[in-house]
Amino acid sequence: MSVSAFYLVFVPVVVSAQENSISPYSRLFKLRGDLHIHSKTASFDSICLSPGCRSFSASEQFTEAYQAGLDFAAVTEHLRHPLPPYKKASEQQWHKVIASAQRYRPEDMITFYGYEWGSSMQSCYWLDADKKDYGHRVVILPPGESRYCLADQCRTPDELARFMAKVGAVGITAHPWRTLIVDPKFNEQKRDSLPAFLSRNYFDYRGNGQDDVWIGAEVGPDFYSISGQWALSPICEQPKLRLDTQTVTVPEWEDALANGKWLAAISSSDRHFDFIPFGLRTTVVFAKERSHQGIMEALRARRTLAAYMMPFNVELYSGSAMFGDTVDKSKMLSIKLDADSGSVEEMQLNRPGETIRSWKGDNAIGLFRIPAQDIPSGPVWVHIIGTEVDDNLHLQRTTITSPIWLK
Repeated sequence: MSVSAFYLVFVPVVVSAQENSISPYSRLFKLRGDLHIHSKTASFDSICLSPGCRSFSASEQFTEAYQAGLDFAAVTEHLRHPLPPYKKASEQQWHKVIASAQRYRPEDMITFYGYEWGSSMQSCYWLDADKKDYGHRVVILPPGESRYCLADQCRTPDELARFMAKVGAVGITAHPWRTLIVDPKFNEQKRDSLPAFLSRNYFDYRGNGQDDVWIGAEVGPDFYSISGQWALSPICEQPKLRLDTQTVTVPEWEDALANGKWLAAISSSDRHFDFIPFGLRTTVVFAKERSHQGIMEALRARRTLAAYMMPFNVELYSGSAMFGDTVDKSKMLSIKLDADSGSVEEMQLNRPGETIRSWKGDNAIGLFRIPAQDIPSGPVWVHIIGTEVDDNLHLQRTTITSPIWLK
């Protein structure tokens, strides 16, 4: 994200973090969980084929989430293989997932089930130039609902949205990422053309979907590896093709916000195997009650933050308005961060394509009040980069709040 070349003229009011301030978040339950998990119970790609790899059943995934201290979790299976003969998970497998989710009582951990919808029914996306590919979507179903709609029935995100509205589900745009061609000579017959794989439109749907069912997008630091790049070689019928992939979830989320999408910040593990520990990528919801209904309502209201490693205790509000709400620009914005000394590298107040204001180090800790009238209309959110680095991917601790919309 680039810092704006100009600076808005305002002086934020800085108040001690210990000062008594009524926050709308104080009356809500702060619940942390993972909304995108796979298992070998039904997902076609969650069975280990390599030495030293450990995979999990749906029941084991919920147990791992519980042991990691999460308040909620969702197993969201791949229910159809994208390659011929397009084998579908059996109804017996699907109902085992549902039964696993029903095993835990709400006072222990709140469990959901759902599935990951993939729009493409082929592996080499550029083989059919007329077929749009919308990427993958995570569908979270409400308890007691077992119906699903796969890509051969719900062919577009708008068709999927109509299904979700009918059954009371919500949807998340999963792991958006772009692909960079390292070897542009992979197709000697069409050297000047790029495969359709490069032109996925992850946010191609009308409005926010019927009944505003598209509630968020997975955002955060680079998704796959230490360098942020993941090589795919060989692939399909192109043995010399080498693709490097770079996750750019935050910029794509920003673009979607700038184009009128009302999207929460979500962070999930997409956990298939044991390579990444539970709890590294999680979503925090601010719920009115500790229940399935409370979490679903908070997701629909976009009261979330996305965290890599332990989430920072950060709040963005204006009076009683909080994440997901719309605020009159005559009001003051409040940003409150409670953190240990030395744990913060930088805190930013952002809008699409621009850092409005940043605070460095311990200067970011406290309560800040900023006149909303000094900020352009549209979504604004807080992005915190921590000093702590994880031992697995060597990425920094990060927390991103869902936006407040200024009008």
